[in-house]
Amino acid sequence: MRKLSVRELSLVRSSSVVAAAILVSPAAGADEDLMSAAKRIFKSIPSIVPAVKDNPITHEKFTLRKSLFFDPRLSAMATDMLSLISKKPD
Repeated sequence: MRKLSVRELSLVRSSSVVAAAILVSPAAGADEDLMSAAKRIFKSIPSIVPAVKDNPITHEKFTLRKSLFFDPRLSAMATDMLSLISKKPD
């Protein structure tokens, strides 16, 4: 295999830079298109959960939710992954 001349190396390097720029440009535009589409589809998560008119939050409902959330028997894997990574409140 013969050695490339300085001119040939320069041409290869320039071609590589141009090819990389061409490949990166559509990806950046696609990321922006994807992000703007996601912002149109998904809304931000509210900091306060809105109350439902015909279904008020009661102490009994809250206690039931808490016990169901931390019940390992309800998991398909026999372990509740959320309770493993969450600290169970007293």
